[in-house]
Amino acid sequence: MDSNSRILDQRAVAYEVKIGNDGTAIYDGALQTVRYWRRFERGQEEYTVDGTIYTPDIFALATGNAQFGRLYDARVKDKFKFDIFTSDDRKKGAQYGQVPKREYASSETTLRLMWRFMEQYTADEDLSPEGGVGALYSDGLDKSPAYLVDQGAAHEPGICYKHPDTDPRWRVLQ
Repeated sequence: MDSNSRILDQRAVAYEVKIGNDGTAIYDGALQTVRYWRRFERGQEEYTVDGTIYTPDIFALATGNAQFGRLYDARVKDKFKFDIFTSDDRKKGAQYGQVPKREYASSETTLRLMWRFMEQYTADEDLSPEGGVGALYSDGLDKSPAYLVDQGAAHEPGICYKHPDTDPRWRVLQ
């Protein structure tokens, strides 16, 4: 796990980082992120940065495409879900800060699978986890679709994450 850590509402975030141009590496990164979370929750891992022990609240997958609000390369794998395909539940979730207003299809699917695995491990192993699992995106997901494709636009990082047995959370990091 990369030693990158950033405080999010006083939460430590541990990132698994992939370049983002290889779908297989991103699949592996999703599995690795959930595996790191699981090992940490079982007491099998400890994280330190410069000799200081950190307790990650969130284990997140990040790629070089995060600045554009996705995990995968949009030209090859990750197609944007336009507003016409947005469900009422998603709109309500965005209104309550649970998910971004928009999301790329493959990124959304990968993150939801990570959450399902986290929930299943929690139930199967009778874990009482303190940490959650998420993905690094950008605030462009809450702006117009044209904004996301503007590669010159300034994007703030955002993280969509979930703890077991809770609703997801969407936060822009500033």
